[in-house]
Amino acid sequence: MKRYILFLLAWLPLACLAAIPDVTLYIDVTSPNPQKFAFSVRAGNTPVVVVRCVTNLTTGGAYTGFGSGWTPVLNYFMSDAASAGVIIPGTLDPSTGTITFNTLTNSFPAQGTYFCEVYLNNGPTPKLTIGQGQLIVTRSPSSGSIGALNMSSIVNWDILVSRGTVPWAAGAEPVFFASAAYGIRSYDTNNWTTSYLDELLLRTQFNSTSGQVTTALGTLTTNLAGEVSRATNAEAIISNAYVAAIAVETSRATNAEAAVSNYVNTEVAVEATRATNAEAVLEGQIMAISVSSNTIFSYAAYSNGNSQVDVLASGLGVTATISGSLVTITVPTGIQVMLAGVRWDAVNNGSTFTLLLDGYTGSRLASIFQAYREDTGGQISGAQARMDMTTFNQLLVGGLASGPSACICQCRFIFL
Repeated sequence: MKRYILFLLAWLPLACLAAIPDVTLYIDVTSPNPQKFAFSVRAGNTPVVVVRCVTNLTTGGAYTGFGSGWTPVLNYFMSDAASAGVIIPGTLDPSTGTITFNTLTNSFPAQGTYFCEVYLNNGPTPKLTIGQGQLIVTRSPSSGSIGALNMSSIVNWDILVSRGTVPWAAGAEPVFFASAAYGIRSYDTNNWTTSYLDELLLRTQFNSTSGQVTTALGTLTTNLAGEVSRATNAEAIISNAYVAAIAVETSRATNAEAAVSNYVNTEVAVEATRATNAEAVLEGQIMAISVSSNTIFSYAAYSNGNSQVDVLASGLGVTATISGSLVTITVPTGIQVMLAGVRWDAVNNGSTFTLLLDGYTGSRLASIFQAYREDTGGQISGAQARMDMTTFNQLLVGGLASGPSACICQCRFIFL
């Protein structure tokens, strides 16, 4: 007890000479959870409110990732649903993550319990509320004259509704002026003032020319009737053209369907012959035609058992191999492969494979793809060839017949 009394006697003089300690808050800005705080001040007091932004409340490591351009403010309101409040500007040191708010004698003028926020913005966007909590202001008669509570330094216009007569005379409505303290920029106020004056001018013109408006409305009604008539006629013309176009496209589709059907039947017959004589290899040049002074060749680049790779290319020399589930087509320099056909044994090799176009120089290999059953000629529903997003010159083929319905598949690729 004596030691405690001696300690107090030694400490009290030092405490009387020391400065009033600042209010220090710690906020973990990296936490996904809402950051809450609570602190109290005396009315009229001027503490320095320090907010230390950290990465962990336990270790207290400073957060230094803000960069430049951030403006912090300490706002407090009567509640979290209030439309107006008090704003206290501050400064941010991004090198230490320290925010400092220097308060004035009228920063906390009235006793009460308030909803408080630490808020930052960097121009119009981004906006960041890093912490919310409770501010308790208690009375302090010793502080003297401290001013009145002014909750209009920040106003939430989104939730304000004007009722009754506005507190200014007609024609003397307020013009907005830029205020850096409120975060309003000059071009904002210019836009607001221009919009307001334009609206006032239009309202005056409308009131003074109501007769002209009535006449214009009658003219508009007449013109509208004429436009409705024109629209009706135009609709009839468009309808007739649409019917005629449908007839033409139906005929084209019928012809195209017949052409495709004939092509498929021909291909099925060819592939059936190849299936019967699996060791037959189409060697050398099968077809050479001249297209715009360029020669195109169609030939087998690989054939072995139930597996075969055919190509349509701008020259000879394209070769292919099948190893496991990888089909590789090797294209010599200066040769372009426009189309490839892969005869794939899904019975023994599975319903998926990878097609690698070695020598392809484009940015990303893509194709128009179709697959057919060799035994019936029917198209395989669900078969697809999609781009390999990790290897630019590969296609991933899947959805071929599998299980009890597995068969030898004819796969066609038109390279884009």
